[in-house]
Amino acid sequence: QTTTRARRRRTPEVRREQIIRAAAELFAQRGFAKTTTKEIADRAGISEGTIYRYFGSKDDLLFAFLDVEALQTLDALLAHTELTDDGEIIRRVLQDRLLLWERNASLIKVVFAEALFDRRLGERLCERLLTPVTELVRSYIAQRAKQGLFCDGNHVVMARALVGLVFSFGLIW
Repeated sequence: QTTTRARRRRTPEVRREQIIRAAAELFAQRGFAKTTTKEIADRAGISEGTIYRYFGSKDDLLFAFLDVEALQTLDALLAHTELTDDGEIIRRVLQDRLLLWERNASLIKVVFAEALFDRRLGERLCERLLTPVTELVRSYIAQRAKQGLFCDGNHVVMARALVGLVFSFGLIW
Protein backbone atom coordinates (compact mmCIF):
# COMPACT_ATOMS: atom_id res chain seq x y z
CA GLN A 1 0.00 0.00 0.00
CA THR A 2 2.84 2.40 0.72
CA THR A 3 4.12 1.91 -2.82
CA THR A 4 0.67 2.64 -4.24
CA ARG A 5 0.33 5.78 -2.12
CA ALA A 6 3.82 6.95 -3.09
CA ARG A 7 2.94 6.51 -6.76
CA ARG A 8 -0.17 8.61 -6.39
CA ARG A 9 1.71 11.43 -4.68
CA ARG A 10 4.06 11.99 -7.57
CA THR A 11 3.57 15.29 -9.34
CA PRO A 12 2.53 15.24 -12.99
CA GLU A 13 6.01 16.48 -13.94
CA VAL A 14 7.71 13.66 -12.05
CA ARG A 15 5.31 11.08 -13.48
CA ARG A 16 5.86 12.41 -17.02
CA GLU A 17 9.64 12.23 -16.60
CA GLN A 18 9.34 8.70 -15.19
CA ILE A 19 7.39 7.58 -18.26
CA ILE A 20 9.80 9.29 -20.67
CA ARG A 21 12.85 7.68 -19.03
CA ALA A 22 11.27 4.22 -19.04
CA ALA A 23 10.39 4.60 -22.72
CA ALA A 24 13.87 5.85 -23.67
CA GLU A 25 15.52 2.91 -21.89
CA LEU A 26 13.28 0.40 -23.64
CA PHE A 27 13.60 2.06 -27.05
CA ALA A 28 17.40 1.86 -26.69
CA GLN A 29 17.29 -1.80 -25.62
CA ARG A 30 14.54 -3.23 -27.81
CA GLY A 31 14.11 -0.69 -30.57
CA PHE A 32 11.30 1.78 -31.10
CA ALA A 33 9.07 -0.46 -33.22
CA LYS A 34 9.40 -3.51 -30.95
CA THR A 35 8.68 -1.66 -27.70
CA THR A 36 5.06 -1.66 -26.57
CA THR A 37 3.30 0.84 -24.35
CA LYS A 38 2.52 -2.07 -22.02
CA GLU A 39 6.25 -2.69 -21.57
CA ILE A 40 6.84 1.02 -20.97
CA ALA A 41 4.09 1.07 -18.35
CA ASP A 42 5.53 -2.00 -16.64
CA ARG A 43 9.02 -0.45 -16.57
CA ALA A 44 7.62 2.81 -15.17
CA GLY A 45 5.51 0.95 -12.60
CA ILE A 46 2.22 2.42 -13.82
CA SER A 47 -0.83 1.27 -15.73
CA GLU A 48 -0.77 1.46 -19.51
CA GLY A 49 -3.69 3.91 -19.41
CA THR A 50 -1.60 6.36 -17.37
CA ILE A 51 0.74 6.77 -20.33
CA TYR A 52 -2.13 8.12 -22.40
CA ARG A 53 -2.93 10.76 -19.77
CA TYR A 54 0.44 12.29 -20.57
CA PHE A 55 1.13 11.29 -24.18
CA GLY A 56 -1.07 10.76 -27.20
CA SER A 57 1.07 8.01 -28.67
CA LYS A 58 4.32 6.09 -28.45
CA ASP A 59 5.73 8.56 -31.00
CA ASP A 60 4.91 11.43 -28.66
CA LEU A 61 6.90 9.69 -25.93
CA LEU A 62 9.96 9.46 -28.15
CA PHE A 63 9.72 13.07 -29.23
CA ALA A 64 9.13 14.30 -25.68
CA PHE A 65 12.48 12.76 -24.77
CA LEU A 66 14.23 14.17 -27.84
CA ASP A 67 12.68 17.59 -27.27
CA VAL A 68 14.15 17.85 -23.79
CA GLU A 69 17.50 16.26 -24.64
CA ALA A 70 18.16 17.79 -28.04
CA LEU A 71 16.07 20.91 -28.58
CA GLN A 72 15.72 22.60 -25.22
CA THR A 73 19.40 22.24 -24.34
CA LEU A 74 20.50 23.60 -27.72
CA ASP A 75 18.06 26.50 -27.49
CA ALA A 76 19.41 27.37 -24.04
CA LEU A 77 23.02 27.26 -25.26
CA LEU A 78 22.37 29.48 -28.28
CA ALA A 79 20.37 31.92 -26.16
CA HIS A 80 23.41 32.87 -24.05
CA THR A 81 23.62 36.31 -25.60
CA GLU A 82 25.95 37.50 -22.83
CA LEU A 83 28.63 35.41 -24.50
CA THR A 84 29.98 37.39 -27.40
CA ASP A 85 32.81 35.03 -28.29
CA ASP A 86 31.34 32.87 -31.03
CA GLY A 87 34.21 30.43 -30.71
CA GLU A 88 33.23 29.82 -27.08
CA ILE A 89 29.56 29.44 -27.97
CA ILE A 90 30.34 26.97 -30.76
CA ARG A 91 32.73 25.05 -28.46
CA ARG A 92 29.98 24.76 -25.84
CA VAL A 93 27.43 23.65 -28.42
CA LEU A 94 29.75 21.01 -29.87
CA GLN A 95 30.68 19.77 -26.40
CA ASP A 96 27.00 19.60 -25.45
CA ARG A 97 26.08 17.71 -28.63
CA LEU A 98 28.85 15.17 -28.12
CA LEU A 99 27.75 14.63 -24.53
CA LEU A 100 24.20 14.21 -25.80
CA TRP A 101 25.44 11.50 -28.17
CA GLU A 102 27.45 9.86 -25.41
CA ARG A 103 24.51 9.78 -22.97
CA ASN A 104 22.04 8.52 -25.57
CA ALA A 105 24.13 6.66 -28.15
CA SER A 106 22.12 3.43 -28.01
CA LEU A 107 18.79 5.20 -28.36
CA ILE A 108 19.98 7.48 -31.15
CA LYS A 109 21.50 4.62 -33.15
CA VAL A 110 18.41 2.44 -32.81
CA VAL A 111 15.90 5.15 -33.65
CA PHE A 112 17.80 6.55 -36.61
CA ALA A 113 18.48 3.06 -37.96
CA GLU A 114 14.76 2.29 -37.75
CA ALA A 115 13.98 5.61 -39.43
CA LEU A 116 15.91 4.45 -42.50
CA PHE A 117 13.31 1.71 -43.04
CA ASP A 118 10.22 3.29 -41.51
CA ARG A 119 9.33 6.24 -43.70
CA ARG A 120 6.76 7.64 -41.27
CA LEU A 121 9.27 7.60 -38.39
CA GLY A 122 11.91 9.20 -40.63
CA GLU A 123 9.52 11.96 -41.62
CA ARG A 124 8.58 12.58 -37.99
CA LEU A 125 12.27 12.74 -37.00
CA CYS A 126 12.86 15.34 -39.67
CA GLU A 127 9.75 17.29 -38.70
CA ARG A 128 10.11 17.11 -34.92
CA LEU A 129 13.90 17.04 -34.47
CA LEU A 130 16.14 17.83 -37.41
CA THR A 131 14.11 20.75 -38.78
CA PRO A 132 13.77 22.51 -35.39
CA VAL A 133 17.47 21.96 -34.60
CA THR A 134 18.44 23.34 -38.00
CA GLU A 135 16.13 26.32 -37.46
CA LEU A 136 17.74 27.12 -34.11
CA VAL A 137 21.19 27.08 -35.72
CA ARG A 138 19.97 29.07 -38.75
CA SER A 139 18.47 31.71 -36.49
CA TYR A 140 21.72 32.03 -34.53
CA ILE A 141 23.76 32.36 -37.73
CA ALA A 142 21.35 34.95 -39.16
CA GLN A 143 21.44 36.96 -35.93
CA ARG A 144 25.23 36.99 -35.85
CA ALA A 145 25.41 37.85 -39.57
CA LYS A 146 23.04 40.77 -39.00
CA GLN A 147 25.41 42.01 -36.29
CA GLY A 148 28.27 41.74 -38.77
CA LEU A 149 29.96 38.97 -36.82
CA PHE A 150 29.36 36.16 -39.35
CA CYS A 151 29.55 36.38 -43.11
CA ASP A 152 26.26 36.81 -44.86
CA GLY A 153 25.02 34.07 -47.14
CA ASN A 154 22.47 31.34 -47.31
CA HIS A 155 21.89 30.73 -43.60
CA VAL A 156 19.77 27.63 -44.21
CA VAL A 157 22.58 25.93 -46.12
CA MET A 158 25.09 26.95 -43.45
CA ALA A 159 22.88 25.60 -40.68
CA ARG A 160 22.24 22.34 -42.51
CA ALA A 161 25.97 21.91 -43.08
CA LEU A 162 26.74 22.42 -39.38
CA VAL A 163 23.94 20.18 -38.17
CA GLY A 164 24.93 17.49 -40.68
CA LEU A 165 28.57 17.74 -39.65
CA VAL A 166 27.78 17.33 -35.96
CA PHE A 167 25.25 14.57 -36.64
CA SER A 168 27.57 12.55 -38.86
CA PHE A 169 30.47 13.02 -36.46
CA GLY A 170 28.24 11.76 -33.65
CA LEU A 171 27.32 8.66 -35.64
CA ILE A 172 30.94 7.89 -36.43
CA TRP A 173 32.19 8.78 -32.96
